[in-house]
Amino acid sequence: MRRLTIRNTEVETSALGFGCVGLTSHGSVDKAMATLDAALDSGITHFDVARLYGFGQAEGILGKFIQGKRDRLTIATKFGLNPPAVPGIGGGGGGGGVRKLISFARWMAQKSSLVRKLARRATSSSVQRGMFDPVDAARSFEISLRELNTDHVDLLLLHECELSDANRDDLIAMLNDEVRRGRVRAFGPAGAFAKFQGDAALWPAAYRVMQFDSNTLEPNIGRLANVETRGVINFSVVKDAKAIAERAKADPARTRAASVALGVDLTDASEIAGLMLRDALAANRAGPVLFASSNPARIRQNALKAAAPMADEERLTFGEFVRRNGASDRTIAPRDGVGP
Repeated sequence: MRRLTIRNTEVETSALGFGCVGLTSHGSVDKAMATLDAALDSGITHFDVARLYGFGQAEGILGKFIQGKRDRLTIATKFGLNPPAVPGIGGGGGGGGVRKLISFARWMAQKSSLVRKLARRATSSSVQRGMFDPVDAARSFEISLRELNTDHVDLLLLHECELSDANRDDLIAMLNDEVRRGRVRAFGPAGAFAKFQGDAALWPAAYRVMQFDSNTLEPNIGRLANVETRGVINFSVVKDAKAIAERAKADPARTRAASVALGVDLTDASEIAGLMLRDALAANRAGPVLFASSNPARIRQNALKAAAPMADEERLTFGEFVRRNGASDRTIAPRDGVGP
């Protein structure tokens, strides 16, 4: 696995990072641990989590995993979006009562697609948003450190913040204080690319890293002006691989030609995802590229594919294929509240 130092920081880590948004989808901590083990065994040492993920439980799972390994890993967590409060039990996803309720809700969701749809809708509407007041931010960060069972994080990110949130002098002062205390190594905004307003120069220089969605069809990393002095982390890099594979089947002759040129079956979504990972890694040398999976075998497979460099000619051929088979009704923003 290629290593890098995130630009504008002293944070060294793997070029491929693992997104922990789905850690609680397994139904058991042991299964979640297996996915994290698969990532680490594959050479991935950067793990991205948030206070919101898993109703506030994902940080705790990652916290168990990193024990005895902390000096080998880099950890990014986020604040600004908080887990829904549960009436009568307590807010923020903490406590044994909440964990039992979440376990029951997850079991129900596995039994019914309608329950899953209703649960996503209810969760999205009840997320506590825009928690960027320094008092709220400090409180969230303290919970994160406790859940992660660590004395510091490598990156602390503002989850889906607006430019007006990031420009708060009192928030920047609070974050700089955490850097001075050694509890944060660098901080910056993380969210949908549209929120960055096309220009990194609009954001205070204190924000040394920027995390946003970018992929082969939506190469946002090349659309953000004045980003050359910032660390960059990308997510949603394999977005719509399945849909692209399905559309490719409608044009077998051209798909066959591209498949021969690239040496893979471009009607296979897993092969397309592997190429999208490789393309994202070639496009971004300023920081990690994130992906997420709940399947240990797929994690190992993706890490192996991503280890192969992608030549410029391959990128041109693949880019043309993706643009030809990309959706026409796409939106830049990831699913609200659940993107890395």
